Amino acid sequence: MFTTTSLTGVGIAVFFVTQALRMLGVVEVDQNQVANVVTSAIQVISFVMMVWGQARRPDISTFFFKAPQA
Repeated sequence: MFTTTSLTGVGIAVFFVTQALRMLGVVEVDQNQVANVVTSAIQVISFVMMVWGQARRPDISTFFFKAPQA
C-alpha cells in the first residue's frame, strides 16, 4: 500500500491537517469521541489480524479446523 508514499509522511500530513482544522474551529472533538474512535480502531485492527493470522496458517482448514495430517 505504501510503496510510493511514506507511511510516516502520510501520518504527519494527517496530523497537520487535523490540527489546522481544529485551530480554525472546523472540527470540534471531545475526549470521549477520541476514546471511542481509538477503541473502535483497535478492535478493527485486532479482528483483521486474527483473520489474517488464521488464513496464513497452512495447518488450518476453513479458518477453524486443523487440516488432516497426511
